[in-house]
Amino acid sequence: MVALSGYAATQRFYRSRSGVRVELVPPTTHGWPDAKRIMGNCLFCSVIQRVMPGSFVYEDDRAVAFLDMYPVNSGHTLVVPKTHMADLRDCPPDLAAHLFAVSTRLAPAVVAAVEADGFNVWTANGRAAGQTVFHLHLHILPRFTTDAFGLRFPDDYPREADRAELDAVAARIISQV
Repeated sequence: MVALSGYAATQRFYRSRSGVRVELVPPTTHGWPDAKRIMGNCLFCSVIQRVMPGSFVYEDDRAVAFLDMYPVNSGHTLVVPKTHMADLRDCPPDLAAHLFAVSTRLAPAVVAAVEADGFNVWTANGRAAGQTVFHLHLHILPRFTTDAFGLRFPDDYPREADRAELDAVAARIISQV
């Protein structure tokens, strides 16, 4: 059973603090709830609107930050725009800059609060990148020298890329900008 700030994920329904009946989606094969949609709304929209519980650490007119209910490490914080958008591709540049500014402000506080050795700030964009909630969010992930979390690189990394290949990819990227 996974605890959701006092609510059990094995329950099919519960009433939120505001009295709204919320259906919890059954767990996926990864063991995490498929939290894409609750009540026809995105999970993060529900948290922002206070339909779902959240442990908030920051809020302004454009963004909120709350603790991840499935933290990799203690203090794992999500910085989320109040406006729903799937990922960074949908985000206006000024809002993206604001989200990173909020992350810059919060990261040292998170590190100090949990006495972390360092931190990562990252976002997953699309299912192939590991995104499971399709509302843009940045992770502030406190890191410890003893934690088991990490990015996995191919066995042959690092290997120097062919300059002609790099130049060809750079030209394709430039043509899309």
